[in-house]
Amino acid sequence: MSSLDIEKIDRKTCEDAMQLIRLYYEVIDRRRERLGFMYAEGASLVWNGNSVNGSQAIGKFLTEIPDTQHEVISVDVQRFSPLAAAPFGGDAMTALIAGGVIIDGIYHSFTQSMLLMRDPLSEKSMILSDRFRYVD
Repeated sequence: MSSLDIEKIDRKTCEDAMQLIRLYYEVIDRRRERLGFMYAEGASLVWNGNSVNGSQAIGKFLTEIPDTQHEVISVDVQRFSPLAAAPFGGDAMTALIAGGVIIDGIYHSFTQSMLLMRDPLSEKSMILSDRFRYVD
């Protein structure tokens, strides 16, 4: 595979991840009841120290937090090499997100890291691991 091919794959993978991340913040702020569908069945979430496992449990947990309004300031997406992504069964990438969120009328800075995977059969991207933390 040429470096041009790798660059093209990296670009497409990162564009797909960015699309998922934009959708994630739209859903968590406006249609939270649909959020569980963005997580893989065996996904894990740690939200400010609260650990939750499984897409249904994550969806339930996130619907119970107060309403939010996120402002994403920066996103860095990196694709895993094919060897590193092999255990996940498809393309995998990590996303590091920083921003601010208003929750219960209080502004907090936050960081979030996600492990994302694109299923090779359905081409659907989903969240495998999610770590969210206030930094203030």
